[in-house]
Formats: sequence, C-alpha cells, structure tokens
Amino acid sequence: MQFDLHDLRLVALVADIGSLSGAATRMHRSLAAVSARIQNLEQRAGVGVTPRARR
Repeated sequence: MQFDLHDLRLVALVADIGSLSGAATRMHRSLAAVSARIQNLEQRAGVGVTPRARR
C-alpha cells in the first residue's frame, strides 16, 4: 500500500482544520476532488480517516 505525499498532506490538513471544505479551500481544490481523494485513501488503508456526517 502506497500513499503519495499529497494524500498525507491532505489528511494532516483536514485534521488541523477540522473540515474537508476548509482543507479544499486551503489546497485550492474542489470539495469533490478532496472528498474523492480521502475516500480513495480510506479504501486503500481499510480504515476511516475522517468522520462522515450528513447535514
């Protein structure tokens, strides 16, 4: 299982900021792109990285 540096930075930023949308803004990416990347990472790792909550 390999993770690239972008994935790891993204996870760290989500943890620091506390939201996917905040991390997306900071990384100059769309929320959909960040969410897809996190979901891919979670599937490869076999664990949830971020809690999911629907509003």
